[in-house]
Amino acid sequence: MLYDTKNPHGGDIYAGNVRLDFSANTNPFGTPESVLAAITRALPEVHRYPDPYCRALRAAFADAVRPQRAAELAPTFAEYSLALARTGCAVARYTLSEKNGFAPDGGILDFLRETRPEVFFLCNPNNPTGRLADGALLKEILALCEKLGTYLFADECFLDLTDGGESLKPFLTRCPRLFILKAFTKSYGMAGLRHGGRPARLRSLRGRIAAARYVRDRAAVERLHACAGGGHRGAGGDGIS
Repeated sequence: MLYDTKNPHGGDIYAGNVRLDFSANTNPFGTPESVLAAITRALPEVHRYPDPYCRALRAAFADAVRPQRAAELAPTFAEYSLALARTGCAVARYTLSEKNGFAPDGGILDFLRETRPEVFFLCNPNNPTGRLADGALLKEILALCEKLGTYLFADECFLDLTDGGESLKPFLTRCPRLFILKAFTKSYGMAGLRHGGRPARLRSLRGRIAAARYVRDRAAVERLHACAGGGHRGAGGDGIS
């Protein structure tokens, strides 16, 4: 909740009679009927508190990463480095060229070879620039990260809302160090629900998950995951966040 402070985020339709909201990047067609039906089916469980230890959620996560060295683009989504800073992780940044319209370029490859980070966050399309990475460059970055032993976190939260954006999802079964970040919020118009997952080959958690958030309703989340195309959590469907 915000008290006596300016709202730093979009989506505040409650201060006036807003019919079309362009302040938040969510699907303008709203939440799918199948998801609304899943929420309705889960309502009988809503009286329960969630598991305070998130046992089922922790058992589903795999290959937890707690890096000491990470890398990202600049500019990019600010919350990567904020979350990493909470764990004491150092973050190296590759500065995108304003002359090139802040488009991702081949210099990223040399940057990764020099810094050799444990994890690399690549937002595609990038936020806040909106620039898409070229498909060929994406594959080169993925191949190099596999070679260097670097975990690649490809943030594709806005990819479904672009024309011509290329996903790395087909490589999930071949690249164990690839993580894809997707979002109910944008693609499915579900800003009121939050959940995070590792797409493909979910196994029991090794290590601890830093700064974990509460899952509001586990039963609802599992049903929503199925509706979004993920099927059973162990089947290797899309991750959601």
